[in-house]
Amino acid sequence: IVSPGQWKWWQKFQSNPQQSYSAEFEVKEYVLPSFVGYISYLRSPSFYVDSEEL
Repeated sequence: IVSPGQWKWWQKFQSNPQQSYSAEFEVKEYVLPSFVGYISYLRSPSFYVDSEEL
């Protein structure tokens, strides 16, 4: 686990030690997105048939 804040990463490879690579980035605290959901139901049972053979 990492502390929030500005971070810098750098790296050198043994095959090419005179060249280095770096990147800067910010780590923030993750906040779950909020949402609202509704579930409804039918108050009285219903039945639908789309065939006259039943």
